[in-house]
Amino acid sequence: MANSMNVMAAANPPKFRGDGGPAAADLWLQAMEKILGAIHCPEDEMVTLATYQLLGDAEYWWGNTSVLMEGAYEEFTWGNFKRKFLSKNFSETARERYGEEFLKLTQGGMNVEAYAKKFES
Repeated sequence: MANSMNVMAAANPPKFRGDGGPAAADLWLQAMEKILGAIHCPEDEMVTLATYQLLGDAEYWWGNTSVLMEGAYEEFTWGNFKRKFLSKNFSETARERYGEEFLKLTQGGMNVEAYAKKFES
């Protein structure tokens, strides 16, 4: 763990306070996954290293969430952390809004759905 922590510190990972909305949460999560992958972080250390980057409201959220996870005998896997993090910071409403915005994107005069159908054909 100490070696992973030293490499992680050298990568200068971003901090996350829980503000900035879904876009900030998504960017932080993507950055953490990129860094954890680049340093070949073992699965059993990923949550510890990532949650070390949480501050303020996000740190408080993780403290409460981890207690609830322990009480429910949930494993501290990256998948479980990511699911809970996204559930907290990227609400269903926000996901729907981003999905709608994605479908409204255009490429050469076609929306995404039409472009995908043309590409597949």
